[in-house]
Amino acid sequence: FTLLDIVNRKVRYVHDGSEGPMDQLMLEVTVTAQEGVPECLRQGQMYLLPIMINPINDAPQVIFPHGNHMTILKHTRKHLTTDILQVLDDDTSCDDLEFQLHGGQQMEEGYVEYDFHPGVPIEEFSCRDLEAGNVVYVHQSGTNLQLTLQVSDGTVPSPIATLRIHAIDPDIRLHNNTGLSISQGGAARITTANLSVETNAVKQQVTILYVLTEPLRYGEVQKQGSMGGEWKKVESFHQQDLEQGRIQYFSTDPEHRLEDVVEKLRFKVQVGQKVLQNNTFLIKIKRATIKMRTMVPLQMKNRRHRNITSKELEAMLEDPNSAPVPFHYTIIQAPKKGNLELLGNRLTEGFGFTQDDLQRNHLSYSATIRNSQQAEDTFQFRVRASEQYSPVYTYTISIGGDPDAPALTNVLLTVPEGGQAIISKDHLFVQSMNSMDYLYEVI
Repeated sequence: FTLLDIVNRKVRYVHDGSEGPMDQLMLEVTVTAQEGVPECLRQGQMYLLPIMINPINDAPQVIFPHGNHMTILKHTRKHLTTDILQVLDDDTSCDDLEFQLHGGQQMEEGYVEYDFHPGVPIEEFSCRDLEAGNVVYVHQSGTNLQLTLQVSDGTVPSPIATLRIHAIDPDIRLHNNTGLSISQGGAARITTANLSVETNAVKQQVTILYVLTEPLRYGEVQKQGSMGGEWKKVESFHQQDLEQGRIQYFSTDPEHRLEDVVEKLRFKVQVGQKVLQNNTFLIKIKRATIKMRTMVPLQMKNRRHRNITSKELEAMLEDPNSAPVPFHYTIIQAPKKGNLELLGNRLTEGFGFTQDDLQRNHLSYSATIRNSQQAEDTFQFRVRASEQYSPVYTYTISIGGDPDAPALTNVLLTVPEGGQAIISKDHLFVQSMNSMDYLYEVI
């Protein structure tokens, strides 16, 4: 272009909409007249024209990466993820973007909630909550629904966008049901390789609940607490527990059986309000061939420490003509009101002792509680000898009452604001059979 074009305002700079704050033009200026121009002006001169961009706050946009349709199983929850819903805003950080729900949520049809606060509907959530997977849609009723929303950067809102929701009936099918084989007194994990179901969920992590429908005869289903915690008896569990290896069957039958038995674990599966009834998981239990010849409860009486000997515990093979074998006792559940000790060392779950330890008076029990009344403690054990094993046995320990043990009464005292109340023996009191002379010190 020429200088005359500039004078006549025919040349303009058009910005491309990018978020950069600066731009520049590199110009070469030459004079093309044939006469009357000095030689130094006939060569092109280079000039740099800097351009500063004045920023304008662009409105954010709600986008649906895979279309504005979402499928959900009826009466279930589905996470709203960035695969379903995103926001586009080049000049605003995700930290400053907030979604709002419009149209007045039809609570009887469905609502949005935080995953960490289920059951409480929300009307807005942040971009960060969406990215973190904290936002959940909960279906209540209906088939064809919609979610109307927009996003704001605090100044400018986006155009309103609509996510159309199609709710379908759950279809539940057993995928794996292999059963389990276990020895009497043993425990075995139930995983998704043994037991699992499939559903028709579309890109949805659906909650699948297993519920036992009949009492078990020979054992119990147990679930492990978080972070490798204690195994506890349960009547229901989720498929996620199976995936994480937190479900096991524990054979608790102490009877000496003449043949193997089969535990029929009957259950139903529930997804939303859909239930798959009348299912059976078979557990074959191989009978034990070691039993207890002697198992006499330990009487502590008024003592705090006593040995457990072969007079109290002695194992034997079911065949009386078998050659003598060394018996190893393994602790399945340790006592809770005292310590089981082998040569002064405390035994916990997984550790054990031998029949020889019992004969040599190496095993003892020490009570750690002090009760004015008689108490009872137990521990569970299993006996092994080479490839043979026993059921799980529960051994009982009777702890005598300690007349000097104090009994504490400690009941919540209610006081009106700015008021006062008498602390009576109904609220705070210590007594024992041999003494009532106690001094309370406020610290």
